[in-house]
Amino acid sequence: MEKYYTEEIADNINTNPKILWDILKEGNDDFISEKAALNPNCTSKILENILKRKRKSYVSYAAAKNPNCSSKMLFDILKNGKSDMVSISAASNPSCPIEALEMVLKRNKNDRVSCAAASNRFCPSSVLFDIIRNRCDDVACYAVENQSCHPQALEMVLKRGNDDDVSYYASQNPNCPVAAKRKWNMAILIREKVKRKNKQIMDIRQGIHKKERDIDGSIETLSL
Repeated sequence: MEKYYTEEIADNINTNPKILWDILKEGNDDFISEKAALNPNCTSKILENILKRKRKSYVSYAAAKNPNCSSKMLFDILKNGKSDMVSISAASNPSCPIEALEMVLKRNKNDRVSCAAASNRFCPSSVLFDIIRNRCDDVACYAVENQSCHPQALEMVLKRGNDDDVSYYASQNPNCPVAAKRKWNMAILIREKVKRKNKQIMDIRQGIHKKERDIDGSIETLSL
């Protein structure tokens, strides 16, 4: 007789790992299975069995997201270099080994997996520094948002004086030095004022030129 398990059982942190495996072993890609794969009682062995199926499913995505997933399994997922939801989960998993995060980021790709690796709170500050120093893309934005990012790295970004997304996210990081943030904000405000002033001057000049053309046109009409 087939057993039926509810979402509450799959989600309950007191559910026995054997029951979680009963839910998952059939490989049904349903909401209940996804809850079971995320359950903190789900063992690394169960998670490994799910991921070895190599199915692109929400259940596999949940399994790779579970902190109980072994570092070896997470490394193997990321070693393949795929850019899918399972790899994104693996790269953002707090149990993901540092070697795997470094491997992903050394590929120098501007993809979602690299963004997940750069946002992982256990990503080394030295790796984040290299990203910030050499790149100005989505991955760099995630790197400067990471609270493992060193204050000196954030200050380095703001000292460039750029009005871009990387600088903005760096300024929002709690680790950002207050003096550097204030100086950057002031520089951006001054730059915006200069832009507005230049635009006003251009508008005035264009208005003058238009009036001159209108006057010239009227004189030509009168001459006829």
